Amino acid sequence: MSFHSTGVITLCGEKYDVPRNILNVSPEYLQQNVGQEVNGMIGTDILAKHPTTFNLHQSGQESIIMDDDVACDTTNYGFPIMGIFGVCINVNDVPRRMIFDTGAPFSYLVGNLASHKTIERQERDFSPLIGGEFEIDIVTASVSFSDTQNKFNLEFGISPKIDTILRILAFDGIIGSDILRYYRIHIRESDFYLLPQGK
Repeated sequence: MSFHSTGVITLCGEKYDVPRNILNVSPEYLQQNVGQEVNGMIGTDILAKHPTTFNLHQSGQESIIMDDDVACDTTNYGFPIMGIFGVCINVNDVPRRMIFDTGAPFSYLVGNLASHKTIERQERDFSPLIGGEFEIDIVTASVSFSDTQNKFNLEFGISPKIDTILRILAFDGIIGSDILRYYRIHIRESDFYLLPQGK
Protein backbone atom coordinates (compact mmCIF):
# COMPACT_ATOMS: atom_id res chain seq x y z
CA MET A 1 0.00 0.00 0.00
CA SER A 2 1.17 3.51 -0.86
CA PHE A 3 1.38 6.52 1.44
CA HIS A 4 3.01 9.97 1.41
CA SER A 5 3.59 12.77 3.90
CA THR A 6 1.51 15.16 1.75
CA GLY A 7 -1.35 12.70 1.13
CA VAL A 8 -0.77 12.88 -2.65
CA ILE A 9 1.56 10.98 -5.01
CA THR A 10 2.07 12.21 -8.58
CA LEU A 11 3.35 9.53 -10.92
CA CYS A 12 3.51 9.49 -14.73
CA GLY A 13 1.39 12.63 -14.84
CA GLU A 14 -1.38 11.17 -12.66
CA LYS A 15 -2.25 12.18 -9.11
CA TYR A 16 -3.21 9.63 -6.48
CA ASP A 17 -4.75 10.49 -3.12
CA VAL A 18 -3.08 8.27 -0.53
CA PRO A 19 -3.02 8.10 3.28
CA ARG A 20 -0.29 9.98 5.16
CA ASN A 21 0.63 6.79 7.01
CA ILE A 22 -0.37 3.14 7.18
CA LEU A 23 -0.94 1.44 10.52
CA ASN A 24 0.88 4.37 12.16
CA VAL A 25 3.93 3.82 9.94
CA SER A 26 4.82 7.30 8.65
CA PRO A 27 7.56 8.66 6.36
CA GLU A 28 9.15 10.22 9.45
CA TYR A 29 9.32 6.83 11.17
CA LEU A 30 10.93 5.21 8.11
CA GLN A 31 13.39 8.07 7.76
CA GLN A 32 14.56 7.66 11.36
CA ASN A 33 15.05 3.92 10.94
CA VAL A 34 16.63 3.66 7.48
CA GLY A 35 18.87 6.72 7.77
CA GLN A 36 17.74 8.26 4.47
CA GLU A 37 15.24 10.92 3.49
CA VAL A 38 11.84 9.27 2.98
CA ASN A 39 8.67 11.09 1.92
CA GLY A 40 6.50 8.03 1.38
CA MET A 41 6.21 4.66 -0.30
CA ILE A 42 4.75 3.60 -3.64
CA GLY A 43 3.15 0.17 -3.52
CA THR A 44 1.63 -2.16 -6.05
CA ASP A 45 -1.76 -0.50 -5.45
CA ILE A 46 -0.43 2.33 -7.67
CA LEU A 47 2.20 0.50 -9.70
CA ALA A 48 -0.33 -2.09 -10.87
CA LYS A 49 -2.22 0.70 -12.67
CA HIS A 50 0.81 0.98 -14.97
CA PRO A 51 2.34 -2.01 -16.78
CA THR A 52 5.41 -2.39 -14.55
CA THR A 53 8.37 -4.76 -14.68
CA PHE A 54 10.52 -5.54 -11.63
CA ASN A 55 14.06 -6.69 -12.41
CA LEU A 56 17.58 -6.84 -11.01
CA HIS A 57 20.05 -4.19 -12.14
CA GLN A 58 23.59 -5.31 -13.00
CA SER A 59 24.66 -3.98 -9.60
CA GLY A 60 22.31 -6.48 -7.95
CA GLN A 61 19.89 -3.74 -6.90
CA GLU A 62 16.21 -3.92 -7.77
CA SER A 63 15.05 -1.85 -10.75
CA ILE A 64 11.54 -0.88 -11.81
CA ILE A 65 10.46 -0.11 -15.38
CA MET A 66 7.08 1.57 -15.55
CA ASP A 67 4.74 1.66 -18.55
CA ASP A 68 6.69 -1.27 -19.93
CA ASP A 69 5.00 -2.83 -22.95
CA VAL A 70 6.78 -6.16 -22.61
CA ALA A 71 5.42 -9.37 -24.11
CA CYS A 72 4.24 -11.80 -21.41
CA ASP A 73 3.38 -15.44 -21.31
CA THR A 74 -0.34 -16.05 -21.04
CA THR A 75 -0.35 -17.46 -17.51
CA ASN A 76 -1.42 -15.07 -14.77
CA TYR A 77 -0.29 -16.12 -11.28
CA GLY A 78 -1.65 -13.14 -9.35
CA PHE A 79 -4.76 -12.09 -7.51
CA PRO A 80 -5.47 -8.81 -5.68
CA ILE A 81 -7.03 -8.91 -2.24
CA MET A 82 -7.51 -6.04 0.24
CA GLY A 83 -5.08 -3.85 -1.70
CA ILE A 84 -2.40 -6.54 -1.44
CA PHE A 85 -0.92 -8.31 -4.47
CA GLY A 86 -1.31 -12.06 -3.93
CA VAL A 87 0.55 -14.77 -5.84
CA CYS A 88 -0.15 -18.48 -6.27
CA ILE A 89 3.05 -20.50 -5.91
CA ASN A 90 3.98 -24.11 -5.15
CA VAL A 91 6.21 -24.53 -2.09
CA ASN A 92 7.50 -28.09 -1.71
CA ASP A 93 4.87 -29.12 -4.30
CA VAL A 94 1.96 -27.70 -2.29
CA PRO A 95 0.01 -24.65 -3.63
CA ARG A 96 0.38 -21.65 -1.33
CA ARG A 97 -1.11 -18.15 -1.17
CA MET A 98 1.73 -15.66 -0.93
CA ILE A 99 2.03 -11.87 -0.78
CA PHE A 100 4.28 -10.33 -3.44
CA ASP A 101 6.37 -7.65 -1.68
CA THR A 102 9.11 -6.10 -3.80
CA GLY A 103 10.37 -4.14 -0.80
CA ALA A 104 11.10 -7.30 1.21
CA PRO A 105 14.74 -8.43 0.95
CA PHE A 106 13.73 -11.87 2.25
CA SER A 107 10.88 -14.19 1.35
CA TYR A 108 8.91 -15.62 4.30
CA LEU A 109 6.99 -18.77 5.08
CA VAL A 110 4.60 -19.33 7.98
CA GLY A 111 6.60 -21.26 10.56
CA ASN A 112 4.43 -24.38 10.77
CA LEU A 113 4.90 -24.93 7.02
CA ALA A 114 8.66 -25.12 7.54
CA SER A 115 8.75 -27.06 10.82
CA HIS A 116 10.42 -30.06 9.14
CA LYS A 117 13.14 -27.91 7.56
CA THR A 118 16.65 -27.49 8.93
CA ILE A 119 17.50 -23.97 10.04
CA GLU A 120 20.56 -22.97 8.01
CA ARG A 121 21.45 -19.66 9.65
CA GLN A 122 20.00 -16.54 11.22
CA GLU A 123 19.64 -13.08 9.68
CA ARG A 124 18.26 -9.71 10.71
CA ASP A 125 15.45 -7.93 8.89
CA PHE A 126 13.52 -4.70 9.35
CA SER A 127 9.80 -4.08 9.13
CA PRO A 128 8.02 -0.94 10.30
CA LEU A 129 4.84 -2.98 10.74
CA ILE A 130 6.34 -4.94 13.62
CA GLY A 131 8.41 -2.24 15.25
CA GLY A 132 11.82 -2.24 13.58
CA GLU A 133 14.58 -4.85 13.47
CA PHE A 134 14.03 -8.50 14.31
CA GLU A 135 15.84 -11.82 13.98
CA ILE A 136 14.79 -14.54 11.54
CA ASP A 137 15.70 -18.17 10.92
CA ILE A 138 16.53 -19.09 7.32
CA VAL A 139 15.38 -22.34 5.66
CA THR A 140 15.39 -23.45 2.03
CA ALA A 141 12.37 -24.83 0.18
CA SER A 142 11.63 -26.01 -3.36
CA VAL A 143 9.52 -23.52 -5.33
CA SER A 144 7.70 -23.49 -8.66
CA PHE A 145 4.90 -21.40 -10.10
CA SER A 146 3.12 -24.36 -11.67
CA ASP A 147 3.46 -28.10 -12.14
CA THR A 148 4.95 -27.50 -15.60
CA GLN A 149 7.55 -24.90 -14.57
CA ASN A 150 11.05 -25.73 -13.42
CA LYS A 151 11.58 -25.96 -9.67
CA PHE A 152 14.23 -23.92 -7.94
CA ASN A 153 15.35 -23.49 -4.34
CA LEU A 154 14.43 -20.29 -2.53
CA GLU A 155 15.43 -19.20 0.94
CA PHE A 156 12.62 -18.30 3.35
CA GLY A 157 12.74 -16.43 6.61
CA ILE A 158 10.80 -17.75 9.59
CA SER A 159 9.66 -15.38 12.33
CA PRO A 160 6.79 -15.56 14.85
CA LYS A 161 6.28 -11.79 14.36
CA ILE A 162 5.76 -12.20 10.62
CA ASP A 163 3.59 -15.29 11.25
CA THR A 164 1.13 -13.17 13.20
CA ILE A 165 0.64 -10.73 10.32
CA LEU A 166 0.35 -13.50 7.73
CA ARG A 167 -2.24 -15.41 9.74
CA ILE A 168 -4.36 -12.27 10.16
CA LEU A 169 -4.24 -11.72 6.39
CA ALA A 170 -4.81 -15.46 5.65
CA PHE A 171 -1.62 -15.85 3.61
CA ASP A 172 1.01 -18.60 3.78
CA GLY A 173 4.02 -16.41 3.19
CA ILE A 174 5.72 -13.54 1.38
CA ILE A 175 7.64 -13.59 -1.88
CA GLY A 176 10.31 -10.89 -1.68
CA SER A 177 12.74 -9.33 -4.12
CA ASP A 178 15.01 -12.41 -4.00
CA ILE A 179 12.65 -13.99 -6.57
CA LEU A 180 14.16 -11.56 -9.09
CA ARG A 181 17.28 -13.74 -9.27
CA TYR A 182 15.14 -16.22 -11.19
CA TYR A 183 12.37 -14.18 -12.82
CA ARG A 184 11.58 -10.67 -13.88
CA ILE A 185 8.09 -9.89 -12.62
CA HIS A 186 5.60 -7.97 -14.74
CA ILE A 187 2.33 -6.70 -13.29
CA ARG A 188 -0.64 -5.20 -15.10
CA GLU A 189 -3.62 -4.23 -12.97
CA SER A 190 -4.48 -7.49 -11.17
CA ASP A 191 -2.28 -9.73 -13.35
CA PHE A 192 1.15 -11.13 -12.39
CA TYR A 193 3.43 -12.50 -15.12
CA LEU A 194 6.78 -14.29 -15.02
CA LEU A 195 9.62 -13.48 -17.38
CA PRO A 196 12.57 -15.89 -16.87
CA GLN A 197 15.89 -14.14 -16.31
CA GLY A 198 18.26 -14.32 -19.27
CA LYS A 199 15.50 -14.82 -21.85
